[in-house]
Amino acid sequence: MALKNKNNSKKLYIFLILAGIVCFLLASSVMPFVSEAKGNEVPDVLLCFVCAVPFFAGSKKASIFALAAGFFADLFINSPTALSPVVFLACVWIVPAVAKLFSRTGTLVISICTLPCILLRAAVGIISTLISVDGAGFARVMSDFSPLSIVFNFACAICVSFVMRFVAKKLRIQSVI
Repeated sequence: MALKNKNNSKKLYIFLILAGIVCFLLASSVMPFVSEAKGNEVPDVLLCFVCAVPFFAGSKKASIFALAAGFFADLFINSPTALSPVVFLACVWIVPAVAKLFSRTGTLVISICTLPCILLRAAVGIISTLISVDGAGFARVMSDFSPLSIVFNFACAICVSFVMRFVAKKLRIQSVI
């Protein structure tokens, strides 16, 4: 029995590491081209990944993935003032709390649980822009912010959670929430 749990644990970690690498590659190589074509409304793939991880690994184990994804996001994708590790770590604990409001977990529930994290990320982005850019007033920063980015992030959360649940089901990885 212990051997079976150890093999399932290895399979879970390999699945989450590979999913994290794929999401990082999407965020760092594909999304900049989408940004040039669509403007500022680019989905945050790593945020959607981090919000889906607690459904498979629990909050404690997902914290490791959140910190790693946040550090990689700040090093290679965003500016360090985006505070990605802090935001991602908060999201790992917010998502299961919101998930307790629902009786079942599915793709749509995971995406709905991601909404508070998307709003938190937007708020931190607005605050960090206000702090880091000289002469950026609140009205100027809010004029650059697009509510459409929240819609794109929600759609991205649906896609990421669907693919992760599909692959997890094929690998026989159980959801913990």
